[in-house]
Amino acid sequence: MNNFRVYDKFNDTPSTYMAKHTPKRIAFTFAGRRDMMRNQVIWMRELLEAGVLDTWHVWDFTRNEDDRRWLEEEFCNDHFVTHTKPDSNNYVPFSFRGMDGAAIQVSSRSDVHLLFELENGKKFEVAIGIALNSVSLLREFDGEYFEHAEPIKTSSVVLQEKEKNSLTFDFEKKSFSVFCEGVAVFSNIPLKGSRVEKISVKTGYGHKGVWEYNTNTSSKIKVISTNIDSDSSLVNFNSCYRYYTDRVYAHSTFLKIDDDLIDLDAKQLNAMLNYAESSDGMEIVSANVINNDQCLYNQIKYGFFENSSLNLKADLMTMGPFFNTPDLCEKAHIYYLQNREDFWNKARSIDEVTSVPKYDRLSINCIAFKYDILVLMNSFPELADKRGDEEIMTMMLPAFGVKKTIFNKCMASHLSFFTQVPGWDQKEIIEAYHKLY
Repeated sequence: MNNFRVYDKFNDTPSTYMAKHTPKRIAFTFAGRRDMMRNQVIWMRELLEAGVLDTWHVWDFTRNEDDRRWLEEEFCNDHFVTHTKPDSNNYVPFSFRGMDGAAIQVSSRSDVHLLFELENGKKFEVAIGIALNSVSLLREFDGEYFEHAEPIKTSSVVLQEKEKNSLTFDFEKKSFSVFCEGVAVFSNIPLKGSRVEKISVKTGYGHKGVWEYNTNTSSKIKVISTNIDSDSSLVNFNSCYRYYTDRVYAHSTFLKIDDDLIDLDAKQLNAMLNYAESSDGMEIVSANVINNDQCLYNQIKYGFFENSSLNLKADLMTMGPFFNTPDLCEKAHIYYLQNREDFWNKARSIDEVTSVPKYDRLSINCIAFKYDILVLMNSFPELADKRGDEEIMTMMLPAFGVKKTIFNKCMASHLSFFTQVPGWDQKEIIEAYHKLY
């Protein structure tokens, strides 16, 4: 029996089929601080519209409720993906905006649970069974939710045993209904003068789940929530890098950008990606970034700051204070903003690329690379959750032949490192960058 008959139909191998049906250029951001991302959203949408990028994955690592709500509002017409973990009984938030009538695609081999929270404090839980667990349950709570409460209704409508099931909701003025594959699981759940304010989801203990909804099928933006409980950003970020080691991405080129990358010469990004794509896969290509260690050294060398009052020199006496205090960083941003066009023109006139010394650290504020880098990164699972992505990428992988390059022609600006934040009110600088767009 031919296991690859679907590919033979198109005269393809599995590898060439994936190459044709997987986005070629994937950008991703660990998001999202609203004020810092405002400009990024503007130019990223333009790059997607122009076809320079095929898709943008916005990973939800928001640190407060205001930023999380902004993420929902900003991307409410795009594609949301929420992962529920196999080892947790806790509900996780699932975006509610725009979901009236929209279909959720849920992948799970176990029962799935949805918690509907009303503005008046009342809650309804819908647990939809599957396979041997052939009953769905509706529970009602006047206050705090607790597990294993007695159901007020049961239903024989359950999930179908297939890769994805479609769930839809119908919200009326006085009630709402939940459907699975077009069949009502529970109808006319009373709202009692209130409305649904929030929906949270989980899967049966021991099973992971993937929940997706897309109100705009043409959207090229995907907002992804992993709902990892770890306090370590290393664990959280590395889970995202592991996501891209799936073989479907073997023919993709990636653009990783920080959420505080606040300016970009977007017209030069295509050239930077072309350069990365022409590599053998063992190269990390950085934009020419303001407030970046290796890039600053390079910018001093090429005279970007020679007419400033900063007195910057390419030595440790300059570089140390620059990255450990806000004063020099703020002045560099001001000088860049005052001379932005000159910076961009100079960047386009100098050598196209500059090589970074083999074992020197390179800040990865805006970098392009191919699938091979991700495979190498995740070849060290024990180190991955203890060392930062930047350290693994730029200080360890060079031992295996990975090169680091600055693509000088593509200017960008990175707002701040955590060491530069204490004592610095960034509002004026952020507002100055906002005025550019």
